Amino acid sequence: MGLRKINTIGLGQANKCMHLSAMAYNLKKYLKFIEKRSKSGAGALCLLKMAEKTMDKLFFALLGRPKIKLQSPA
Repeated sequence: MGLRKINTIGLGQANKCMHLSAMAYNLKKYLKFIEKRSKSGAGALCLLKMAEKTMDKLFFALLGRPKIKLQSPA
């Protein structure tokens, strides 16, 4: 999947990088498995959305939420 070198400083950051790459690898394998089993497009689409939400939750749990400033209308 293109992971040749880990460009992070520290063991904790390298561990996060490895967990993210492992999650991506497993999700890729899981989606290939599900695509073979699904018979309707609706079920596959629902599963894809559920997998996307799960990846977002895991990603934000590992790296934290981005800090976005909301601008009030002037």
